[in-house]
Amino acid sequence: MIFGMIAHQSADKNAPPVAFFVLLPIVWLGFMGMWTFVLVISIVYAIKAGRGEWANYPLIGRIARRILNMGQGEVTASATGNY
Repeated sequence: MIFGMIAHQSADKNAPPVAFFVLLPIVWLGFMGMWTFVLVISIVYAIKAGRGEWANYPLIGRIARRILNMGQGEVTASATGNY
């Protein structure tokens, strides 16, 4: 329907730029790609958390370990619940 409206527009000065119709789907696909990436990363880290593993987040993992005074291989609780 949108493309049909575009095809039947007259070629006057008030016509929207073609770049708008090319750039908008590219930006939309970019946002959908980022959403998919965040969804997959969330699932992966949720599985690791369910197993009791410490997962370094891409940007704040080292900072979180430094704040909690944890070493690289140190885990505070096991997956079985024994402390």
